[in-house]
Formats: sequence, C-alpha cells, structure tokens
Amino acid sequence: KNTEILNEIEANFDRLMMSDGNAAEDLEGIDPLTDMVITELKQHQRVGLQWLTIREKHLVLFHWRAASQVQKQKKANPDPFLDDQYDNAEENLTDMDNDNEKDKYESLPPFYREEEDEDTGDTYYVNILNGDKCDELPSFGMGGILADDMGLGKTLQILALICNNSGFDSNPMCGYGPTLIVTPLSVMSNWVQQIREHIRPDTIRIYEYYGSHRNSDVEFLKQHHVVLTTYNVVLKDYSDETDENREQMRKYCGAGLQYVDWLRVVLDEAHKIRSRKTRIFKACSALVARSRWCISGTPVQNRLDDLYSLFNFLRLHPISDMNFWSKFIISPLKHNQMEGLDRLRTIMRQVHF
Repeated sequence: KNTEILNEIEANFDRLMMSDGNAAEDLEGIDPLTDMVITELKQHQRVGLQWLTIREKHLVLFHWRAASQVQKQKKANPDPFLDDQYDNAEENLTDMDNDNEKDKYESLPPFYREEEDEDTGDTYYVNILNGDKCDELPSFGMGGILADDMGLGKTLQILALICNNSGFDSNPMCGYGPTLIVTPLSVMSNWVQQIREHIRPDTIRIYEYYGSHRNSDVEFLKQHHVVLTTYNVVLKDYSDETDENREQMRKYCGAGLQYVDWLRVVLDEAHKIRSRKTRIFKACSALVARSRWCISGTPVQNRLDDLYSLFNFLRLHPISDMNFWSKFIISPLKHNQMEGLDRLRTIMRQVHF
C-alpha cells in the first residue's frame, strides 16, 4: 500500500512538471483588463501579470460562481445595485462564458484523486497522502512567490492584478473584502507613491492602516479596494486565540485585520516571516484570504526551511505539511539524491516567478 501511494505521489510530481501554462517561458503576456492602470506594462511585466492571473485561476472560478448568484438574484428581484454588480462580474469574465472554459479552471489539483460514493453517487476528493476526504474541489493554493529582481516592477504587476478584478471585492455576493498589503514601515510610502503613479485617480479606494488612531472596524476596512499596513501592525492586531475562538470572534465582535475576510493578502519583503516559530509568522498565517502572495527578491535567506515558511503561509498543501516537506524534499537533499532537487524545482516552477 505504501509503495502504491509513493508511486502516486511521484506521478503527481511528474504531472506538475509537465503541466502547461504555469512556466514563464510558456506565456505570451497579457495587458490589464481595465483602464484603471495608466502605465503601459513592459513585456516581462505583461508575462508576470498573466502568471499572477493563472495562479489565481480558482479565484476566477469563485468569482464566476458569485456572478451567477448575482444574476439569479437580479432576475428574481431586479435592483439597480445588483445590475451594476453583475455588469462588473460579466465584464471581467468574458472569457469564461461557456462550460468548456469553466472546466479549464476546475482541473483537479495535485495529490488529490476524485472518487464517487457507491451509495449516493456523489463525487468527493481524497488526499492521497493522508486519506482526508472533502466534498468541495480542493485547490493547490491560490497565489505564489513573486521574486523579480529589484526595479523590474513587482509592485506594478500586483497593482494590475488588483485592478483586474476590482469589480468583485465590493460585491457582497462574494463575501470577501479588499486586498491587504503588508510591508515594512520603510516601504509603505513607496506603495502609496506607486499607486498614485500607476493607477487612474479616484478609481480605487485605499486605506493606510497605521498609527494609534487607525480604524479597525471590519465593515469600514471592507469598504476599500486596498488596505496598506505594516508587519508591526499585523503583530499588534494578532491574538493567541485558538482558531475556533478566533472564528467565533470574527462572526460576532472581532475588530482588526484578523477578522476581515480578505480577497488576497500580499506580503512585501516576505522573508520577514521566514522563521515559522516567530509570532509574526503566526500572525500573518492567521490572516484569512482567498489568495496569498509573497514578494521577495531573496525568498531563501539562510536555509531551505525559509522557503518552507513561505509555502506554509501560501497554503500549498501538502507541500506545507512538515512531514511531507521533510520526507520528499529535505531528506533526499541531505543524502545528495537528485529527486529531492527535482521535486523542489517542480514546485518552484508552479508557484515562483
């Protein structure tokens, strides 16, 4: 049985290596989908934007479903607000207007197999590593590591990605809020400057969540497209509550970054969380988001476990499981076995640009 599982894991690594469309060399690049971005992207930035969009493909599917719900509600009870929301959704999903396109975005992620209940005929998904079952289609993490060299426009690429689906973050049918960007204090002003330089004025709502008078009301934060904050503020908002208690507080009385359902979280200089034993790693990992991004020119600072911390934050299951990481990546590398390096390259090909 163990040999069978190991063979299936190796087959999944092979499938990842051979998958199309994720490697930068396979991409032609795309332009921003809206006129909110006033700066013309260079070719490598267009390729980067396409890669970012591909890594959020399940987020696109989520939005398609949200648009469908808006359409259903609109037909049942016409409302000008819903008309606007559906028009936003429809405009940004023109390439996903048939079942074939939807199927393309629903491909089964690695390390899962699809099975059918013999009694009910219902489809469910099984993790081949631990046998866990789930009814919903699992995803191999939404997001990744953007590691372009300094000066190549990482900030602009992220801003273009945000603008590409700006019609969704304010859509109540989605249930998810704005993009949270976490930076060192010294970099925060640069993001503000870049937004002013590259984004059409008055098209996105920005809030700088910093200082003793910051507004931590969840509904207030959700009114913005982008919330900018620092690692220190994330740490100040973090409490050592259990996940269960934190979920209860989110429902009833929580205030602050931990209690917002973010559309995406972006960590600038993400190597700040490289040690998974620190509170800043735990605080960033506790943030709830559909999509997660790490920006870092040096994702590996001292050792490969720095990279594991980023994988853990990105929710790249099962790579983010320490036992899996140690057994299939670290242990072979320690014994100078090439398959460990090949597997790491396979993962990086999928989630690193």
